[in-house]
Amino acid sequence: MRRGKFFTSLSARLGWSFTALAGVALIIAGLMHTQSMARLLAERSDAELISKVQLIRHLLSDVHSTDTIRSTPQRFLGAVVDHPDVTLILRSTQGEVLATNAPLPQAAAAPSPVLGLGPVGADKIRDWINTSGEPSRIVSARGKLADSGEEVEIIVARTVAERSALVRAIQRDMLVMLGVATLAAAFIGHALVRRGLRPVQKAAAKAREITASNLSERLSEANVPDEFRDLVQSFNQMLDRLQEAFQHLSQFSSDLAHEFRTPISNLMIENQVALSRPRSSVEYQTLLASNIEEFERLSQMIEKMLFLAHADNAQLVLHKEAVDVKGELHRIVEYFEGPADEAGVKLAVDAEGTVVADRLLLRRAVGNLLVNAIRFTPRGGTILVVGGSIADDCVIRVQNPGPEIPIDQRKRIFDRYYRADPARGESATSTGLGLAIVRSIMELHRGQVEVLRTAAKLTEFQLIFPTDNTA
Repeated sequence: MRRGKFFTSLSARLGWSFTALAGVALIIAGLMHTQSMARLLAERSDAELISKVQLIRHLLSDVHSTDTIRSTPQRFLGAVVDHPDVTLILRSTQGEVLATNAPLPQAAAAPSPVLGLGPVGADKIRDWINTSGEPSRIVSARGKLADSGEEVEIIVARTVAERSALVRAIQRDMLVMLGVATLAAAFIGHALVRRGLRPVQKAAAKAREITASNLSERLSEANVPDEFRDLVQSFNQMLDRLQEAFQHLSQFSSDLAHEFRTPISNLMIENQVALSRPRSSVEYQTLLASNIEEFERLSQMIEKMLFLAHADNAQLVLHKEAVDVKGELHRIVEYFEGPADEAGVKLAVDAEGTVVADRLLLRRAVGNLLVNAIRFTPRGGTILVVGGSIADDCVIRVQNPGPEIPIDQRKRIFDRYYRADPARGESATSTGLGLAIVRSIMELHRGQVEVLRTAAKLTEFQLIFPTDNTA
């Protein structure tokens, strides 16, 4: 495994983490087991020392004098003959060595027991360094002869070398077992981690296959670990948004090409016709005026496209303030009285209250609705602009008589370049972006725009500003 992959691979991290945890757990378990074995061996060794003292006491109870001990020492030394690491010392109360399997200097130097013939317990055993320098465990007591009542010192000692060697052997075996177990845990851990991450690897492979041409593909959530399920779901949701954005961009590009083609074609045809033969100055002036109209339409379209692009990318900074609805709507209506008179329609305002909004964007949204209403209101009709509070929201409504917008088209009319009635779309004067700008303005204000048909057969556009639209 490469060094970089070792530090960045999740399977490697999890595998080695599992190995480290398993190794630490096994070491702790091994240490506890070794300590437990050492303690049990020590307790067993001490218990054997006590049992030897009890056995010697029992043998002394059949002896009548110390002479018998001197003459038949093997009778007592046989109790420890099977334990070469055990030393037995029998001494008189005057310190004379009666029987022993240890060197006399060592037998003479052994500590004497306390007076009395009481029971011998683990509390009587203590550590002792014999004359050879070997650490030992020693217990001493007194035994009583049968008839004379004479007491004899009983000393039993055992070196700890054999027990220490056994503990070290157990530790060596334990280390070998721990090493083997840790290696096994490493291989098993890595195998389990790789197996567990296999669905994630499949999802990653599937993600690498997704391109702009197949955005409809989605990652499967089957068998994905719960920890990665949210990631897969988030990735699929991102693909949904990307697919929608690509579709929107594709449609937008197609519509944009269509909208630019008409004025550019008009300009080309008119200029080609004009250049086909000599023209008078009046004809050239007429051609230039027509060109200016087309250029103005292109300029308006580009300006609106830039506005929508900035709105889509949250590059517009709102300057919110408390706006008097009645006064502002009157100023907007006064601005549109000229176009309304030319179209033969009337404008009326019925408003009150205040709204927190960007004043310039509010004017633009209401103005676009008025332009749309003037275009579709029959001559002699009246457009009513109403403002006020409804359910704690500030709502501005633009109502006009005219043809009804079908229900299935009421949401689509806010799409860019969409026209509910292509035959009456007035493509020469409309860019198809006005209502899209209205929706973008309301989204910037965290509000919404709706269109409906009232009971009075009026088409009504509503601009709904939420009350928490703080300045």
